[in-house]
Amino acid sequence: MNLTKGTTRGGVAVALLGRCIVPFLSMAVLLLPSPVAADDNGLRTYGFFDIEAEVGDRDAAAKRWTFDQHHLTVIWLYDLDDHSRVLFETAYEHGPTIGESSYEGKIYLPKAYWEFMASDGAKIRVGKFLPPFGIYNERHDATPTLIPTVLPRSVYGKHLNLSGALSDSLGRKVRAYPRFAAGAWLLGDLFLGDWDVEYHAYLVNGRGAESIEEDDNTNKGIGGRLVISPPVGTLRIGISAYGDRNGELNNAKQQAFEADFECTPGDLFLEGAVLLSRFEELDSLGGLTGRFHERRGSYLMAGYTFFDRLMPFVYYDYTDHDPDRSDDGETDITVGVNHNLRQSVYLKGEVHFRSFQDDTIDPYRTFISSVSVAF
Repeated sequence: MNLTKGTTRGGVAVALLGRCIVPFLSMAVLLLPSPVAADDNGLRTYGFFDIEAEVGDRDAAAKRWTFDQHHLTVIWLYDLDDHSRVLFETAYEHGPTIGESSYEGKIYLPKAYWEFMASDGAKIRVGKFLPPFGIYNERHDATPTLIPTVLPRSVYGKHLNLSGALSDSLGRKVRAYPRFAAGAWLLGDLFLGDWDVEYHAYLVNGRGAESIEEDDNTNKGIGGRLVISPPVGTLRIGISAYGDRNGELNNAKQQAFEADFECTPGDLFLEGAVLLSRFEELDSLGGLTGRFHERRGSYLMAGYTFFDRLMPFVYYDYTDHDPDRSDDGETDITVGVNHNLRQSVYLKGEVHFRSFQDDTIDPYRTFISSVSVAF
């Protein structure tokens, strides 16, 4: 595969998307219907909770059984009228405790946006949100909706940004796309005969030191996602793209392209994705070189549901940090089970077998169990 050629074309597509999204948003705002009072407008809440237990054999610290009250997230939704609403989340991670001289855990706002729904085929969201990249980024931490406790790292994890001496010295781990962003998002669901087409296009601040508050440069982050459901069983095919300039790395270009599929024939579950990302390289002084470092990743997940409650699953996850090298790949083979104990309560257990092409890194295993509750 000629990745450079493909990503050049992708860069053109991203640039065209940037030129088109602003006129689309402006036109959509002009066509908004007049507000109509909702019959049941008011504040509604829902959310999720989980707790994890983990042990492994990577090192002495990993061999200690550890509990982690990982997530408690409350989602607040207020319907302003039949076409308009405000939604925001409050997230409490790792059992946050605030003392006079200490602070444990984390409290933050994953999303907060206003949404206008002209129709199912045309919606606008403005504010802070989780960009629609891949199958899971919009619901990255909503563990009751996930089959495993830990999503495949190749697409949804952080990795060292090996784009040059400056980023290497910082040891900065990043995702190929932003987990959170602030800006404008146009989306909708279109029905073309028996085909269902879901589209997303968004314009946001690029990554930087304070990306939710301000952009570090004049280049905006531009992204989009397309999900096609053909009239063939339960197949869904998705494509995602994102590009920006990272203000914390001398405005280096960063681009990511992803393709995925989901299929649930009967009690069988199949899912997979491929990620291609590019990071502009820096020289020893932190200057832009115009050259790109590439990273690739992919995974395949399968599961089968017994008795409408019990799903054993397995996934193979592979990350290639540098296609030009043969000793930097890493693999995660995961075997687990997801049991729906009762309505909205899920018990999960999984074993991760991590291995590396680099002979200096020993393979290791990690066992993770969790209870996830939706409410």
